[in-house]
Amino acid sequence: MKIICGTDFSKEAAEVATLAARVADTGNVHGTVELAHVLEKKSSLRRLTKPGAPAASAEKRLAAEAQRLRKKGTVVTTRLLDGNSDQTLLDADTGEAADLVMLASLSGGVAGRFPLGRTCELMLDQSPVPVLIVRNVPPLLEWLDGTRPLRVFCAFDFTRSARRALAWVPRLAKRQPCEIIVAHVTDTAAHADDVGLSTHGHGEEPDPSADELLQAEISRRVDRVLGGLVYRILISDHLGAPATRLLHLADREGADLIIVGSHQRSRGEMVLTGSMSQDMAREGSQSLLVVPLRAPGPVERYPPIERMLIATDLSPECNLAARRALALAPAGAEIVLVTVLHPRELPNREFVRDVTGPRFIAGHADWIQRSYDALSELLPEGADETRMHVEVVEDEDVAEGIRRAANRFDVSVVCLATEGRTGLRALVLGSTAQDVIAILKRPILLIPPEEP
Repeated sequence: MKIICGTDFSKEAAEVATLAARVADTGNVHGTVELAHVLEKKSSLRRLTKPGAPAASAEKRLAAEAQRLRKKGTVVTTRLLDGNSDQTLLDADTGEAADLVMLASLSGGVAGRFPLGRTCELMLDQSPVPVLIVRNVPPLLEWLDGTRPLRVFCAFDFTRSARRALAWVPRLAKRQPCEIIVAHVTDTAAHADDVGLSTHGHGEEPDPSADELLQAEISRRVDRVLGGLVYRILISDHLGAPATRLLHLADREGADLIIVGSHQRSRGEMVLTGSMSQDMAREGSQSLLVVPLRAPGPVERYPPIERMLIATDLSPECNLAARRALALAPAGAEIVLVTVLHPRELPNREFVRDVTGPRFIAGHADWIQRSYDALSELLPEGADETRMHVEVVEDEDVAEGIRRAANRFDVSVVCLATEGRTGLRALVLGSTAQDVIAILKRPILLIPPEEP
């Protein structure tokens, strides 16, 4: 492993350099640490001293620090950079491929506080490789010595950057044992609505709770990255920016290291949307590993289709498309056959305001049962009931009902029939398939109407 370690010759930077030498050496293979020091152009000390004096002094101190690390068997190179620390460190990083950048959060900080230096902040914005901001060296050294496991706290939110960050955990676990906590912060009420639990569904089994669904969905995603590693999922209900809540949870769990992904949004984007990694870097007291989305990482391998949702409005055309989708389903895949009914509508398309009236209750219940029976008739002869289900969903918007059902069952793909409308008719009437495409963040298989 090659590590670039920035140093300002402070005590904190020396401790991080020692740690970098230990991290770089993986097993019996010695890694490389590049010690980089930047002569700031705007330094007042540099303006007051003779030309060349700061450089000569820095070269001497770099050489002494490198010699100290070489005694531990690490291959150490040095680089004296001229310019602004953030930009020149990035130049050094991109000039020669590195696996990791390590920095002390800020030298000479006030006791009990963990401020973030400008160099760290800008490196988080722009570094193409992961950045480890070290705030507490002893726990990391004890872990490398094998005297205690490292308590790793991973922020997870289903994004690709979160998966890229999570992929660093197996690399750590190969070195020494780790206690892994995967934390997810969400608005549970909004999540319940997102999976359709706030509306009434009519299926073969009672709907599980929102927490159970979320726990299962996180497990499926995390298992693909962590494989057989043992981990614990921590879900917390929270409104607003997640960084503060995640840091509170990390403190409560006694985390040694927080791992978080970063999209490295522009300054303008961060003004509008904020940056969770930046907020955690500024406010946290733990060491923080920030993995940018563009950082090199393992190729993501997606599993075969595990669950498929097939939606139909029970018209002859949509039913034909549903049968075609059933024929295309991979062997062993779980199938959910869904239709969406309006919660205030009767079978004759009459909308009712009073849903408590006996006429509506009887008529709507009959419509639900007939829809359920019609879906069941679409299933192949001798279908495996353990993997094929029918679901009648009530929602005022058909596309939203399909989206919520897809989220609730965490399907791999959604199959829809296209209505075949063109021209003015499509413009006026719209298309359920188009509406679903606009709001669903899952793969969609569109099945056009067959030619006569």
